[in-house]
Amino acid sequence: MKVLLKFHGNRAKLEEPLLKVLYWCKYFEEEEKIKNIPEKREDIVKEIFGEGGISSEKILNKLKNPDEFFLTHTARKVLEMLYKLYTDGYASYL
Repeated sequence: MKVLLKFHGNRAKLEEPLLKVLYWCKYFEEEEKIKNIPEKREDIVKEIFGEGGISSEKILNKLKNPDEFFLTHTARKVLEMLYKLYTDGYASYL
């Protein structure tokens, strides 16, 4: 959680790093997947949110049930930040 305190900015700056943290939260126990986090944003989005990309509605659905993530508390905060990025265009930890 101390890393997320440093995250603040607009969508262009934060979206990809937050998606990588969310991927890490989901596959924390799968060492091979963590070593090979996809470089392309589209691949991470497809892995986490499925076909059709990412939207504020899909983020809210994940927030309602974050149990698919191994690190649920961190995932919840990252999802909240992603939601703010998609609705406000800016996000910070607070």
